[in-house]
Amino acid sequence: MNPNFTSVYESPQRKACMEIRLVLDAVGLSAQVSQSNGFWRVLVREDQLGIALQEVSSYQEEKRATLSKRPTQIISMSKGVIESVIAFAFAIIVCSFVGWSSSGGEAFTDAGLVDAGLVQKGEFWRCVTALTLHLDLPHLLSNLVFGALFIVIAGKWLGGGVASL
Repeated sequence: MNPNFTSVYESPQRKACMEIRLVLDAVGLSAQVSQSNGFWRVLVREDQLGIALQEVSSYQEEKRATLSKRPTQIISMSKGVIESVIAFAFAIIVCSFVGWSSSGGEAFTDAGLVDAGLVQKGEFWRCVTALTLHLDLPHLLSNLVFGALFIVIAGKWLGGGVASL
């Protein structure tokens, strides 16, 4: 260690010392960072020690005050997300049970299946109606979970209605 320099701050983390060095550099004090015995140290010239200690102290107080004023972020959902998840789940469950029922289920499934030839002939709704058909309960449940998660995540930024679409 240079005898003309003395430690003004030390930490086991290099990043913390580099931050303090930046603060001292910003006010025109020449500082160095060195490591020894597992600690990082910020060194300043002995004739600048008083000013450096004051600057470090002021910076740390300001940093603590800023951190204490920082609001805690509360995870909130956009308007309509819960309602959209409920509507999505209701629609998918109803469509699945209608498709699985013995009365009209086969007609419902036939009307919803994607058939490339029919889509090319103008039955474009089949691209959407096929999304309501589910083979069995595990298939339905997995789509409900994924769909609900998607609506919640996308709804955070887009709103529930747009995410549902």
